[in-house]
Amino acid sequence: MCAALFLAAPASSAATSTAALAPADPDMLRSWTLDELIGRAAERNPYVESQRSNALSSQYAVSAARWEYFPTPSVNVEGGRHGYLVTGALTQPLYSFGRIGADLRTAKSRASVAEAGIEEARYEIALRVVDAYGRLVAARSFREVYREDIARLEALEGMMRRRVETGLSASVDYNLVFTRLTLSQNNLTNYRAIEVSAVEALSQLVGVPIMAAQVEEPQGVAGQFVATTTDDLLARAVAANPGLQRAEEQIDLAQAEARSAERAAMPTIFARFEQRVADDEYYPSATPDTRVFLGVNYAFGAGLSTFDRAKSAQALVGAASSQRDAYLADLASQITADLENYRALRTLVGQLRESSVVQRQTFESYQRMFLAGKRSWLDLLNVTREQTEIERSLADAEVQFMIAAYRLKLLSGEFPWE
Repeated sequence: MCAALFLAAPASSAATSTAALAPADPDMLRSWTLDELIGRAAERNPYVESQRSNALSSQYAVSAARWEYFPTPSVNVEGGRHGYLVTGALTQPLYSFGRIGADLRTAKSRASVAEAGIEEARYEIALRVVDAYGRLVAARSFREVYREDIARLEALEGMMRRRVETGLSASVDYNLVFTRLTLSQNNLTNYRAIEVSAVEALSQLVGVPIMAAQVEEPQGVAGQFVATTTDDLLARAVAANPGLQRAEEQIDLAQAEARSAERAAMPTIFARFEQRVADDEYYPSATPDTRVFLGVNYAFGAGLSTFDRAKSAQALVGAASSQRDAYLADLASQITADLENYRALRTLVGQLRESSVVQRQTFESYQRMFLAGKRSWLDLLNVTREQTEIERSLADAEVQFMIAAYRLKLLSGEFPWE
């Protein structure tokens, strides 16, 4: 009977509990590499979505400009207590002296700028993801450094406590190691907070709640970039950098707008078909009810200011060119600085790794010498602090080396979202 009751237990409750345990989004339990974080942010970040909406709007503007080549229908209705008059017309532009074509080219140039804006937004978001990822990995590495430091200091604290209890050392020596242990514990707490802040920044950029444990350690990220000459790297950046490409598109847009401004005052030759429906008793007219004719529409647009607007648009071409040149100069300067920083960090990492090994050996030697009475307690604590500082510097250099390598990858056009 009990078994029957157990087997007959409502399946719905089990299904409900299983559903409650099931994650709402599988991304909430997966692990994330740096490439995956950047790829996700490049597709889902609201800033990128905003630029994508701008591009869509620009495409509609291109379609609207293209419709200018097609006939335009219109209806004019007049009426009153004495009668009515309805005139339907279909107007087809025949020749606009390049005005319609210039407006279409301007719309296409705006669309190209908007498309380039999407890539530029992805690039900017990628750099922000790399920075947040670097803070997270650095905080994680520093936490490990201070965990090891705390373990060493706790061992020394236990040893000194026993020496004070047996009268071999003064209580001031215990206070000294206890103070340094407390300081390291505070540092550990501080880097936990930094890690939480970095994870929150990544979650905001990616658009998915992420826990620190889900973010994978960088595996060979620094080695993925092959150092090259500055000129070669600059050539690759010029060919692929989204910001520079957008600056180039801005020049094309300025030139297209200048042409549109010049053509704005040009006349349009058109053909029109009209159909007239009226109450002739009150609206007598000698004009046929149906007619087809040619006409010329000549409008200055904004009046005589159209000519000054054309000059203003021409001046913007020079401004866009200067902005492109300034961006190119900044890009070249950034590449030079980042490449030199990458090379310096590569050398620094190697030196600090050697220093770390030597310092560990020095700490072990000082510990034995202290027990033999050949080194003071302060000497031993100072060696411990120096070892922690070297290990912290090494962890920082390794993270910065990884970040520098990845920034150079992005600068050279190696994008994880392609």
